[in-house]
Amino acid sequence: MFQATNSSGFTLIELLIGVAIISLLTSLTVIMINPVKYLGDTKTATELFQANQIEKALLRIFSAKGALPNADSIPDSLESALPICEEGTDNYPDCINLDDIINDNVMASLPVGSRATVDTIGFSVYKNVLGVAHVIITPEAE
Repeated sequence: MFQATNSSGFTLIELLIGVAIISLLTSLTVIMINPVKYLGDTKTATELFQANQIEKALLRIFSAKGALPNADSIPDSLESALPICEEGTDNYPDCINLDDIINDNVMASLPVGSRATVDTIGFSVYKNVLGVAHVIITPEAE
């Protein structure tokens, strides 16, 4: 009386196993790719580019005028590098004002990095023994 029927679908267990395998593969792929690391690398590269742009602007001013803006305030070593003040802020000895970069039309504005604070832009400056300025990303506070 009862006749067996052949169904061509998947059972619930087969579907659950398939979803579990796909989830596992997706998780492993995301872990291997590590998008957070790549996004962090991109941000660091952008900030290094911005620091380089500020350094080139300072070099142009140094070449044109023979001196850096606020040269007496800029420290002479990497270890004592001071943060660069936000535009319009002069808070020496906590930061160095480099508004001459903007006033002399060398740059349109100072870039702001991810380590910016209330008065600083997230970059620090120092000069070498020849008086040439170097700009770095402000180190993280310990």
